[in-house]
Formats: sequence, C-alpha cells, structure tokens
Amino acid sequence: MYEKIWFCITSMGLYLYIVFIFISPFCVFVIIRNQTIIKREINIIRAAVETRGKEVTAKNRRSLRPPSAPGLSTSDSFLFPYEAVVRAYCPCEICCENFADGETSSGKPVTYNNGKFCAAPISIPFDTWIRIPGYNNNRPVQVIDRGSVVRGNRLEVFFTEHHQALEWGRKKLTVTIVVDENDVIGRRRFSKLLKENDRGNKFLHQKTAP
Repeated sequence: MYEKIWFCITSMGLYLYIVFIFISPFCVFVIIRNQTIIKREINIIRAAVETRGKEVTAKNRRSLRPPSAPGLSTSDSFLFPYEAVVRAYCPCEICCENFADGETSSGKPVTYNNGKFCAAPISIPFDTWIRIPGYNNNRPVQVIDRGSVVRGNRLEVFFTEHHQALEWGRKKLTVTIVVDENDVIGRRRFSKLLKENDRGNKFLHQKTAP
C-alpha cells in the first residue's frame, strides 16, 4: 500500500516537473512582455505629464503677467482721484496672520506682477487699476486683495519684505482710479461713488460685487 502511495507521489512530482519545464519559458516570455508593455505605458504617461507640466507652467507664467495698464492721460482714460489712507503689508505672518499662504483674496499668487499690487475695499472690484503716488514708480497697479481693516478710504500696498512695509508706514495720499475709456460700467460705478463722496457720504462703503 505504501509503495502505491509513494508511486503516486513520485508520478505526480514527475508530472509537475515536466509541466514546469514546458510552461516556464512561456511564463518568462509573458513576464518580459508585460514588463516591456508596462515600461512603454510608463514612458507614455511620463511624457504626457511632462508636456502637461510645461503647458501649466507656461500658463502660470502668463497668468503672473497683468494686462496692460490703461494710460494716465485724459485722452485715453478716465481718472477718478480721491483721498486715501495707504498702509503697507507683506506676506509674513505678522502682516497676514492666518492668511499668510502666498495667495491673495482674488486667487492670484503674491508673485503676481512681481509683487506689485494693492488691497482695496470690497466696493472696488478686483482688477481695478489704481495709481498710488510713490508706489511702483507711480504706475497703476491692480486691486487683487482684500483685508479685514481695508475699509472706507483705506488701501494697502504690497511689499515682498517686511522692512519695506515698515518703511512705507501709513500715508495719506491722493490716489487715482484709472478706468479705460471703453469701460463704460467702470466709469459709471466710480462716477457714482465719487459723487456720493462729494455730497459728504462715507466714501466706498457701498458694497458691490467684486
């Protein structure tokens, strides 16, 4: 009886050995082929990711460049000057506290326009151009940020370093909102706000959509 059992075990082992000898080359071929396919797919995915990354990088670079500012001559722009209290801030935690994440309220990074922009009340829409004397070589900058203390006739200009913000301090200046002559809605909005200010109302406290 034991001899029969041993014979069956030996036969089964021999059978498995023969099957392994015949199947192993095929298994090796399948493994190598799958590895080749996987490598090819990885290369395709990697190339697609690199291409997409280059496109995103180029898009981000374009997004960091602001559109051309409207001119400061009355021939091609409408100018709306008003008195404002202008303070300064930087992206550090001292100035921004819990919002020191490198992103402005408009979603643009603080590197936008090489860090030259300002924060304004909600009544001044995002992307509005404002000329602030002594800032950005007196060229207009865009409004792309808000602030908890930026209300009424207050503005805040952005600096990349904290000591620059401290040097600016707090200034009372005549700033100028610059509106392109083709921007009919912008001309009407700021004309209305300035008329209300001339009548003694609190300037720029009216809430409008950014």
